[in-house]
Amino acid sequence: MVFDAGNGRPVNQGESHGENNDRKEESKAKDEIKKAPEEPLFININTADIDTLVKLPGIGEVKAKAVIQYREQNGPFKSIEEIKNVKGIGEATFLKIKDRIRVGTEGRRPCNPDLLK
Repeated sequence: MVFDAGNGRPVNQGESHGENNDRKEESKAKDEIKKAPEEPLFININTADIDTLVKLPGIGEVKAKAVIQYREQNGPFKSIEEIKNVKGIGEATFLKIKDRIRVGTEGRRPCNPDLLK
């Protein structure tokens, strides 16, 4: 058995040292891809479509449609708490989604309009 001088681990005799490093780099890259978020950090409930809303825990197609219908009838949500007014979304569902939803720029510092001139 041959050992790698750099880390003391056994090296397959059938592969070169370079191939071993290539495999380590490939494995590291795969791990980084797995860690990458697949969903946006926050979902804007004033602009999200059905496909986006159903990504929230406890929100299926029926509740997602209800959110959109509420929005169409009442205008944009003014706060995230207002989503509890949607039929089928109560306190329990709200607690599951409250850290993942936003309305507009809530939680961000407002833009200074003078900087846009």
